[in-house]
Amino acid sequence: MMEQKRSDMDHPILFYDGDCGLCNFAVRFILTYEKEAIVRFAALQSDVASRMLPLEWRKNLDAVILRKNGRLYVKSNALIQIATYLKFPLCLLRLLRCIPRPVRDWLYDRVAKNRQRLLKAYCLRVDEITARRFMNH
Repeated sequence: MMEQKRSDMDHPILFYDGDCGLCNFAVRFILTYEKEAIVRFAALQSDVASRMLPLEWRKNLDAVILRKNGRLYVKSNALIQIATYLKFPLCLLRLLRCIPRPVRDWLYDRVAKNRQRLLKAYCLRVDEITARRFMNH
């Protein structure tokens, strides 16, 4: 079991608010449109997040965080990095990096502020194989 955990750390890990319907919908979207099963997932409320992320980042449940190659990407930068793992034409969303980060993050913050109203409840159901990609311990 430790060997699987070590290999999981080599994968990009998306940290998200596990209690957010929009976040759970986004995770399902990634699982559906990913080119390969590469990205791992962990709730910001999980023990994995408490071990891998600074406290100030974990407290902001409005921000998704991607850990990739030892670097942390937050908000719109995380979404742009995730786009690189998606099938065509969704991978073209990475071109959004041409928009200045303050503008992207301002838009991200508007959606994040209203996320509970946008998608109140979305139950994330996964099969046994996909469940292995969730790092909730």
